Amino acid sequence: MKLQEKTLEVSYRSVVILRMMLSLIFIVASTSHFFKLEQTVKRIEAANFGFIAHVLGTAEIAVVL
Repeated sequence: MKLQEKTLEVSYRSVVILRMMLSLIFIVASTSHFFKLEQTVKRIEAANFGFIAHVLGTAEIAVVL
């Protein structure tokens, strides 16, 4: 049985749009952490491995870093 090579062509514009959307997810999440710092710290401290955040000092420092 002979295998044929199949190639998939993707336009440059679609790759740029995908990168922008993926970046936007992280930008929105990080700004949300800064504006809702107290809620984020409470979630970290309530987590099963929340004690790891205190390795850096306080949980607030861990969120900012």
